[in-house]
Amino acid sequence: MLVIFFVSTLIGMADTLDEALSFYNKGDYDSAIKLIKPLAEQGNAEAQLRLGICFVAKGDYDSAIKWLKPLAEQGNTEAQLWLGLCFFSKDDCDSAIKLLKPFAEQGNVEAQLRLGICFVAKGDYDSAIKWLKPFAEQGNVEVQIELGRCFLGKCDYGNAIKWLKPLAEQGNADAQLLLGVCFIEKGDYDSAIKLLKPLAEQGNTVAQFALGKCFFEKCDYDNAIKWLKPFAEQGNVAAQNWLKQCLIHSKRK
Repeated sequence: MLVIFFVSTLIGMADTLDEALSFYNKGDYDSAIKLIKPLAEQGNAEAQLRLGICFVAKGDYDSAIKWLKPLAEQGNTEAQLWLGLCFFSKDDCDSAIKLLKPFAEQGNVEAQLRLGICFVAKGDYDSAIKWLKPFAEQGNVEVQIELGRCFLGKCDYGNAIKWLKPLAEQGNADAQLLLGVCFIEKGDYDSAIKLLKPLAEQGNTVAQFALGKCFFEKCDYDNAIKWLKPFAEQGNVAAQNWLKQCLIHSKRK
């Protein structure tokens, strides 16, 4: 009788997990959680894993960590991967890198992509380029922008322009902004202004500040004042210093 009861219990658990998986695949995470949680609370490791994954899908990362972390610490590789993805979504790059790097090195594409983005966030551009370049070469536009950002961060303007210019010409605003900044760093203020001015006029504050700097460097003090003054009034020290110099030069005219 005990054996029959045990087998029946296992079958019941399996049926519950299968039903929960069906809800998960439909995007009905609340129903899946409702089914799985009692099993997870009873110590069922598979249920705990699936529950954690459901919370990741819902964007409830704190609850996901609660269920995934003990399993990950016990060596459950699937839990380790999902926990790494969870930390990535929480912008905890150090924890994400620690967990995702082994999977990336084993060829896991999701881990490789997120690992590269983590390295961008940390300013480790060489490591970021290593992991992101294959995706960029496959045509991933978002990764191409990040790769351009990496080369800009490394002051490798030639490669930055290589990756950003085609996207900018296609109308990608992020690429246009980064390419504009790249031209500023190269001292090509006319090219920078051409890219940044439309973005600035649309309200992009980064473009507005960069545009003000361009006009300042070109000694076009009236336009520099126009774009820098709001930042100076908000307490931006660099804008305040440039604005003072603009006003001094304007008075000398």
